[in-house]
Amino acid sequence: MRGAFTSLAAADLDADGVPDFAGADRFTGNARIAVLDRSAAVRSEGDLPAGLLPSGAVVGRFDEGESPDLAVACSGSSQVAIFLNDGRGTFSEAGRPATIARPRCLAAGGLDGDACADLVVLSDGGLVLNYGLGGGTFGSPVAQPADQGGRYVDIAVAYAGGEGVMDLVALDAIGAAARSTDRDRRRWRHSWSRWNSRN
Repeated sequence: MRGAFTSLAAADLDADGVPDFAGADRFTGNARIAVLDRSAAVRSEGDLPAGLLPSGAVVGRFDEGESPDLAVACSGSSQVAIFLNDGRGTFSEAGRPATIARPRCLAAGGLDGDACADLVVLSDGGLVLNYGLGGGTFGSPVAQPADQGGRYVDIAVAYAGGEGVMDLVALDAIGAAARSTDRDRRRWRHSWSRWNSRN
């Protein structure tokens, strides 16, 4: 894969047990897909029109299929492009859900406990959550309050709290903060749990 990549994600895109790659190329405005064979050689490669200045790419199951789909944040066009996987590593555009202006970073995971991955979208202006509705569609963006007025530089979705509920983890200059949902889902706890990266 060649290009001026701002992000790269690895996942088995064609269900052959071999990790493949998807990335965002900021110069062309494309998402690039590379499907590998068992020798790790590129078997097929393709471009998907994402938008102006794509700056983040993430994989997740955004529809009811078993194969990972792709979301690309485009800060120049203030869009997130969603591409659905047909299970063989071929993608088609599903839409561009409303989101925060100038998105630059994405994370995906099941934050509300259903079968479709949700999107966490980060920009210089804040952090929003788009809940997955199925079929590659998403609900309206839900703004997330910052911890101590921090400006986040990166985000992730993971099981950080040990309670069997996925957490939202955000990183800023001080350290990291995690915020998890209550067990009835879609209701966020009001406080962030913070730990210092220097500890």
